Amino acid sequence: MQRFIEQYPDLLAVVSCRELDYTLDLGFDKINITPLDPLRIREFAGRYLGDDRGNDLFWKLAGQKARKRYHSFMKWAEEVEFADAEAHFWLNQALSRVSKSDVWKEWDVWLYEREKPSGLMILARNPYMLLMLTSVYAEEGKLPDNRGQLFGTFVETLLERELVPQVE
Repeated sequence: MQRFIEQYPDLLAVVSCRELDYTLDLGFDKINITPLDPLRIREFAGRYLGDDRGNDLFWKLAGQKARKRYHSFMKWAEEVEFADAEAHFWLNQALSRVSKSDVWKEWDVWLYEREKPSGLMILARNPYMLLMLTSVYAEEGKLPDNRGQLFGTFVETLLERELVPQVE
């Protein structure tokens, strides 16, 4: 690659790879793509699938535990008039106290669960995987029951996109 770039100095080139695979410095500017947070995942799903289907996919990715905690937190936040509850729930590390007596009692448990999200939410943090998950959901109307089936569907989707003939 280095020789090719040196041979064609006027060529505009973009190299895309995982950060761990970029071991040879080609002298390019680097752009690191940070993992998506839940708010961005939800926004993407809603824009791609429409609000109702996007919201449905989002909660399939986040899981039922997260959904229950979310509803509990939002109810608490409404009662104590907590500002910007949505962003706080998904992004903040510390719970801002409304008053000494108004503390959401499940915050520490939620933080632990949030840092160890369901396998699908971990996948969805990667923009490409989120696109694949959303594409599968758009096509199938649901997600496969397990990761093996999910990745099989990913492979089928990629083979179709690349026009690779299927061998029976």
